[in-house]
This record gives sequence, C-alpha cells and structure tokens, in this order.
Amino acid sequence: MQEIGIYVIQTLGGLYAGVCVLRVLLQLVQADYYNQISQFIVTATRAPIQVLRPALPNWGRLDIAALVWAILVGYLIFQISALIAGVGIVEPLLSIAWAFMGMLRLCLNILFYGMIGVIVISWLTLMGGMRISHPAINLMEQIVRPFMAPFQRILPPFGGIDLSPILLFLAIQVALRMTIEVALTLGSFGRYGGLVVGF
Repeated sequence: MQEIGIYVIQTLGGLYAGVCVLRVLLQLVQADYYNQISQFIVTATRAPIQVLRPALPNWGRLDIAALVWAILVGYLIFQISALIAGVGIVEPLLSIAWAFMGMLRLCLNILFYGMIGVIVISWLTLMGGMRISHPAINLMEQIVRPFMAPFQRILPPFGGIDLSPILLFLAIQVALRMTIEVALTLGSFGRYGGLVVGF
C-alpha cells in the first residue's frame, strides 16, 4: 500500500507541479495569455498565487509568487510522500532544498521534451508541406524558442539546417547532471531521491 500511495501522490502531485512550473515559464517567455492551455494553467494556479503576490511581486519577467508556489507544491508532495513511506517529517530546510531541485529538474525536462516536440513538428511540417497548428503546439514553441535563441546566435543555421537545438540539448543534459551532483551533496539521496517530484 505504501508504494501505491507514493505512486498516486507522485503522479497527481507531479502533474500539478508541472502546471505550476509551466505558469512560471509562461510569464518568463511572455507566452500568449489567450491560448486555451495558457488559460487552463492560469486558472489552475490563480488562487494560491493571488494570495502570495502581495508579498512577492514580480522581478522583471520572473513571477516570484508562481515560483514560490511551485516550490511549496514540491515541498508538500515530498513531505506527504515521506510520511507515506514511513520516513516521517523531513527537516524543513532540507525539504525546501529538495523541492527546489525537483522543480528545477521538472523545468529542464519540460524544456527538453518541448524541444523534441518542436523539432518533430518542424520536420513533419517540412515533409508534409503544411502548417500543423494546435494550441499545445503553439504554446510549446513559444516556451522553447526563447531558450533556443541564444544558441542560435552562437550557432546560426547552416545550409538551412538549424543545429542550435544540439547545443540546447547539451546544456540541458549538463544542467540535469549538475542537479544530481547537488542532490548528492544534500545527503540521503538514496533515501529521499525517489520521493521528490522531478527525480
């Protein structure tokens, strides 16, 4: 029953945590607010973020209230999973550190799989000769393209082929490996790693 309970919490909590991370990314890249999926993400996270916003105003394009809420969601999922696993309440500062690392990995994975989706859609568009349009595809492109832009300046298209996703792919993989190294320094990775969303 413990494994089932942890699986349910990790799955449902992970889905909502993903929505929270997407809320942060939407603000960061200034994505289309009127996209149907954007509207769903905003609606699903509006209430808690409105409570936090007076004390946590935006910092440029970074929505601090949404970021803090995402970390709090990761914190709650981690603590509930630890209780179900019989570990008990984990020290708060350590839990927040784990939650932050988990949300960071979740963000990196969203970018990684979003990048793959954008590349696949681009290939299908070129092969099929027609524009594939869907709210999810449009939003995915709006999120991923700004992260590709710096790498496109470093490695511009060569012969009509955009190789910048290779650099972004490498950067994401390096960042993911660094999160593992940081997690190992937190200690008890074998004990807590499987209880953190994103790991």
